Amino acid sequence: MFYLALKAAHVVSVIVFVGGLIAQSLAVANLWMGTGHLHLAVERWDRRVTTPAMLATWLFGMLLAMQGAFFSSGWLVAKLMIVVALSGLHGIQAGLLRRSLIEPPAATGYLQTLAPKVVTGGVILIVTLVVIKPF
Repeated sequence: MFYLALKAAHVVSVIVFVGGLIAQSLAVANLWMGTGHLHLAVERWDRRVTTPAMLATWLFGMLLAMQGAFFSSGWLVAKLMIVVALSGLHGIQAGLLRRSLIEPPAATGYLQTLAPKVVTGGVILIVTLVVIKPF
């Protein structure tokens, strides 16, 4: 029963984290449009909801991996590499949003416009690895 409750907590925190990460990615991709109320709202949401959800995702995920003894599984190692990349992207985007509220950027870079696609692709790969467990 504890394992199922842990899994449910992990899934809920992942959903909140990914939703916030996608909103953050879209806001960062459109920074050139100006820093209005939307960017401020996304930045606040990120600080208050998305970041704690990311930390909860890591905590519950590690507890699940320990409970299931998955650390020697190849699929988990691959998943963790993608999760580390998405967590790093979150940090980069959070910094961009904070800085944009102080001084709007002149233009949005090409890599920033790719962020929503990277997040979506990363989530697709993670879900595939978790469900299929190919190795």
